[in-house]
Amino acid sequence: MKAFKYLLLLLLVIIVACAVYFGAQDGKYSVTRSRDIPAPAPVVFEQIDNLSNWENWGPWMDLDPAMEIQYNEKPSGIGAAYQWKSDDPNVGNGRMTTTLVTPNQSVDQEIFFEVPIVGESKSDIRWDLEPLENNATRVSWTMSGENDLLSKVMIALSGEDMESSIGEMLEQGLENLEATTQQVMAAYSVNVDGYSNRPGQYYLYMSTSTTRAGFQNNLAQMYGALSQYVASNNLRTQGMPMAFYEKFDPANDAIIFSAALPTSERIETPLGTNILSGYAPEHRAVKVTLRGNYSHLNEAWDTAMQYVTENNLTQLETTDIPPYEIYVTDPGVRPNPADWVTELYIPVAAPVEPTTIN
Repeated sequence: MKAFKYLLLLLLVIIVACAVYFGAQDGKYSVTRSRDIPAPAPVVFEQIDNLSNWENWGPWMDLDPAMEIQYNEKPSGIGAAYQWKSDDPNVGNGRMTTTLVTPNQSVDQEIFFEVPIVGESKSDIRWDLEPLENNATRVSWTMSGENDLLSKVMIALSGEDMESSIGEMLEQGLENLEATTQQVMAAYSVNVDGYSNRPGQYYLYMSTSTTRAGFQNNLAQMYGALSQYVASNNLRTQGMPMAFYEKFDPANDAIIFSAALPTSERIETPLGTNILSGYAPEHRAVKVTLRGNYSHLNEAWDTAMQYVTENNLTQLETTDIPPYEIYVTDPGVRPNPADWVTELYIPVAAPVEPTTIN
């Protein structure tokens, strides 16, 4: 009997000693991982801030395809939250809530895990987005918190390294986030809208010759010069920027084109300037719409030309009205290329009406 009491006393001493030992251990942790993602900050921010997007890239989503996910009424911004339930012990149950948001810069969140035996544990999440050159973003993901006594004991007994285990999860999540962001940005569509009756339009324009590789850079510089001219002369534009293709020679990689800004009336420009005033008369055109990155414009033009050929349409001479594009979406406002809308127009002659014999 005395031996049993001594055994209990010894066990109690061991428990107290362990509690003192493990209780004295620093249970705080803060793990950060970063990744440079080739996407503008607003595009990456949308994937993080809108919790419904986490199903596409969250590092624990692939662990249990049968996981049940439930969102509250607000998917993004402060107060957005979702919770999950899983029978997989590696996933468990949990919930996450957004507590603070600085658009396109940072997101703070709280995440709760319900783990068997240990119970509920809480961690703080912090996202920081730093814009880089070439429309890239450095994304830093931090998870921090403090383990309670039981968690300290279990971590010690399992030999688990918090830095490594959390770090691997963050790294996998950032890798998934980059892949998803690239997929979202790559989405595009080309649609033939058919005929469009176009009204007459005045415009200011600049012309140059270039190659396909130099087209975008030349176009951007010319729009900059046109916009500066409009602003310095207190002029008003009417409509979105345009580009007229006076000559396109794929065999020799040569393009002659004009960058244009529509105006409500003819504007006389000084002699000697390379900014001129033009007018496109009322005409009929085949319209094709590209939704997506400008890199798909060649495919869109091929689709438009195929439609003209298959329908035996007669394209107007470029000296009358050349084919042109209208850039409906401002990339500065909508940084995701998948949201860019470009309208393509090929001016064609009106179809010949059949002769009626009386």
